[in-house]
Amino acid sequence: MCSEIKNLIIAISLFFLAMISGLPNSYAEVSQASENSLKSKGIAIYQELGIEYYVANLNLSDINVASADILQFEGEQSLIIKVTTKRWSARKWKAQWQNNIAINNEPTTDAQLIDQLAHFTQFPKGSLISGDEVVIKYSEDLGSRVSFNGHPVLSTNNKDFYRYILNTWLGKFSPNRIFREKISGQAVLDYALLEVSRLPVELTRIDKVKPWFSAEIELEAKRKQQELAEQQRRIKLEQEKKKRIASENARLQEQIRQEQVNLETARKKAEALKQAKLVAERKAKEKIENEKKERLRKQKLAKLEQERKQRAAIEEAKKEELRAINKQKYLYELYQWELQAKLNEAVVYPPWARQFNQEGRVSLVFSINRAGNIVNLDSGKSLASKILLQEVEKRLTTLVEAYPITKELKGDSWPFTINYVFSLGSDEQKPLTKPQLAVFD
Repeated sequence: MCSEIKNLIIAISLFFLAMISGLPNSYAEVSQASENSLKSKGIAIYQELGIEYYVANLNLSDINVASADILQFEGEQSLIIKVTTKRWSARKWKAQWQNNIAINNEPTTDAQLIDQLAHFTQFPKGSLISGDEVVIKYSEDLGSRVSFNGHPVLSTNNKDFYRYILNTWLGKFSPNRIFREKISGQAVLDYALLEVSRLPVELTRIDKVKPWFSAEIELEAKRKQQELAEQQRRIKLEQEKKKRIASENARLQEQIRQEQVNLETARKKAEALKQAKLVAERKAKEKIENEKKERLRKQKLAKLEQERKQRAAIEEAKKEELRAINKQKYLYELYQWELQAKLNEAVVYPPWARQFNQEGRVSLVFSINRAGNIVNLDSGKSLASKILLQEVEKRLTTLVEAYPITKELKGDSWPFTINYVFSLGSDEQKPLTKPQLAVFD
């Protein structure tokens, strides 16, 4: 960002701050008051695939903490996410955060933490827009708290929640080296970005997203009350109904039983007649077919005997050619079969994919050249998440290096297709039929 743009942002920021300074009970005042004890340790722009999504601001109660010790810091702290992209869909928000959490944290068996992380990645009921603000705070007495445009999202005493989110910025696979240096305070603080992160959320926007958090709760309570009243009414009606139709049920059951007996007797009789007719028709048809086959067999034998000597030399040459072609086909199909079978054994369901209930079919189309390298890899037809796709690609690369193509297979490059289905209900794949080498007499 050039200096002119930075200066313009600072001027606009100061203008807005001056405007809201006279508004009582505004979100800007509440947010500022809650952050008075914290100072910005680092600030950076989060980008993915060349798209800028938000300004990330890490605040600590003690900014003298060494960059390497931030993850162990127990003092009050917060993460501020100031959205700068024009539109950030709820689906994209969920996918990005789940992937970043998964690649920067070890899997956990803490069911409550898993639910809280899932709720964080799924709370938006619509798209986030430029100016929206997500704040994740931690303090020893209050634990972890998340808010969106001033509305509470979740609260937990488990610090691991805050640490898992912080790891997406400072973990092994954080966005990039420059981002990590800036957010951890190793680079000079960018005051222009700091002013952007402090811009207040418009009051109209705060009111607009309020139904994400309040209307749903009220509707759910009202729905449960209605369901309870309806359930009680139905129970009363059912009890009255049972008293009226007890004797009628007994009569109907006996009538139904007798009708079933009659229907079963009639069905068995009709089935016996049908089977007898089918047997007779089948035997007559078999007799005609056998006679016809016998005539054709004798005719063919006579003709084949006449032509056998003339075709013997030609047939032998063709068989040799077919043997060579079939062997190449067999070697190709056998390698395809072995590669798929070993991949089915090697793939491990990624723990984070299982935690996030990710399933799907990974389909990889690629070629292997004579040097044993994978080329032209295409996963366009896969219906699975990035985590699942990466697992299959990793295992495939290892297998191709470990099991080279036999030198007997002619050619310089061979196309292959590998499929793997991730299912939370079962790890078993579709049974594979091992190819057989056809034998020519």
